[in-house]
Amino acid sequence: MFWLNNVAHRGKNSEGYPGHFGCRVRQRNKKLEIFWVYNEFKSKKNSDKYQVISHYLPREGNYRYSQSTFTRAQDWEKSVITAVEDAFSIIRRANSNLMRVRQLCRWNDTNLFKMTGDIDDFKMDNPL
Repeated sequence: MFWLNNVAHRGKNSEGYPGHFGCRVRQRNKKLEIFWVYNEFKSKKNSDKYQVISHYLPREGNYRYSQSTFTRAQDWEKSVITAVEDAFSIIRRANSNLMRVRQLCRWNDTNLFKMTGDIDDFKMDNPL
C-alpha cells in the first residue's frame, strides 16, 4: 500500500514530489524487522539522476513509531504512513507475542526433559 502511493508520486509534476519516507520489512537472522527510513536525494555529478541515501529512523515506542517521527512528511505521505504504521504496530506486537510463546515452549521443553531425567535417576537410586 505504501509503495503503491510512493510510486504514484514519483513524477516531477506530482504534488509533493518527491516523498522522502520509505519502509522496509525483512527477515534477517530469523528476526522480523519492520522499520522506516528517511531518504535524502543527492544529485550525481554530470547527471540528471540522483543518489538516494537512506537514514534509519529509530523507533522510540514499544510497537509503533511516534507521529512526530514523520513531521517532515509530504501531505500525501502522512495519511498513508499512518495507515501502514497502524498495521505494522499490530504485526510487531503479534511477532513479540510469538517470540514470547517460543521462549516459554523452550523453557517447558528444557525443564520437562530435565525433570524426566531426574525421575529416572531417582528410580535407579531407589528401587521399589
